Amino acid sequence: ETPRGTPAGVRPGEVTYDPRARIDVGPLGVRDLTREVGFSTARIRELTGWEPAVSLADGMARTEVWLRERGLLGVREPSRRG
Repeated sequence: ETPRGTPAGVRPGEVTYDPRARIDVGPLGVRDLTREVGFSTARIRELTGWEPAVSLADGMARTEVWLRERGLLGVREPSRRG
């Protein structure tokens, strides 16, 4: 049975997100999203042997291209209601 309020075609427990939706994150969220921080993959490499296939800079550049191709970057902000 589909839980009440679940969009049509979405399976229960499936996460959906419209990247064009406006999200107010507040000042603490903005601080977390804009801080410069580094993460080491040394532990995961040590445990599993996994290493990233591309650098962070290359991955971000690829992500930008992907978002632009789909019209999800540079979208005008929707107007606020009320």
